[in-house]
Amino acid sequence: MGNIRVVIFMTIIFVFIFIFMPTVKVQAESGEVYQVKSTQLNMRTQPSGDAEIVGQLGFGSELMIFEEVNGWVKTFFNGQPVWVARQFIERNETDIQQEKSKTDKQSKIDNEERNQETERVEHNVTDFIPERKATDIQVVKPRPVQLSKDTLTTETSLDKLHIVIDAGHGGEDVGAVHHNIREKDLTLQMAQQVANHLENAGANVTLTRNNDYFLSLENRVHVAEQREADAFISLHFDAYTDTHVKGLSTYYTDRQSEKLAHTIQMYLINQTGMNDRGVKQAQFYVLRENKQKAILIELGFLTNPDDFRFIQTNDYKEKVAEAIFQGLHQHFYAH
Repeated sequence: MGNIRVVIFMTIIFVFIFIFMPTVKVQAESGEVYQVKSTQLNMRTQPSGDAEIVGQLGFGSELMIFEEVNGWVKTFFNGQPVWVARQFIERNETDIQQEKSKTDKQSKIDNEERNQETERVEHNVTDFIPERKATDIQVVKPRPVQLSKDTLTTETSLDKLHIVIDAGHGGEDVGAVHHNIREKDLTLQMAQQVANHLENAGANVTLTRNNDYFLSLENRVHVAEQREADAFISLHFDAYTDTHVKGLSTYYTDRQSEKLAHTIQMYLINQTGMNDRGVKQAQFYVLRENKQKAILIELGFLTNPDDFRFIQTNDYKEKVAEAIFQGLHQHFYAH
């Protein structure tokens, strides 16, 4: 009889522990600030790689997370919950140090109370740990940011930067032609749009040409060097016999220009949605002979029907201008 009672008692204890013991999960700390550790990180409507993308975060962006589900963490975007892949974010180092400081302080308090041999076993530490207040603005970088549907745009200026925008071709050099649309006209329109956008952001901008006239390659390089430009950006459009070939590509020559080329190409693809033809090294004269940081962008194929329609729209010009602004800011200021 005694053995039966022992078995019953042990069974009750086991069931009690099984039911009430908290589930242990390895996950991101809810309400803590994390940093993006990938070049770009998609924000999705659901915790799934198949869910709709509603925006991207760039490297170093900060976000506060609130929940983790199967390797996805929840944050907020325009006041709405979105999900990002956990593997591409890491705990903010400042936040970790602050928490360690709080933990050390609490340990000191606990030790002092134990040394005083008080009977108190619960410690009220609300005076030492500030309450974390919830907010819908999850990106907390030092500069103000604006989350849009397409991307994360930093609302700041390009103050103190001098940028030279080169509209490819001109005058008797018409460039590529398709259905009476001439490359030299498209590059000038695009250059003017980009220049206006960068000037509105505070940059000092010089156009190698502001009308339809011929300008030698030597003179284009001379403009950049004379102005001591922080960056020289040459704009072009492509053409090819195979009409299926389409998309954007960015070129550079030397190491000092390589990172700028990759950064601007990334933002161009994010903004426009064009086919990504990548970043390539080339020996174009305006790049090879340029002592300044210099890149050349091929902004789409006149010979591809999809590209041809898109590149003639104001929407495309605005998106390219915004992408170049973002790329310049990321390259020169986001450290």
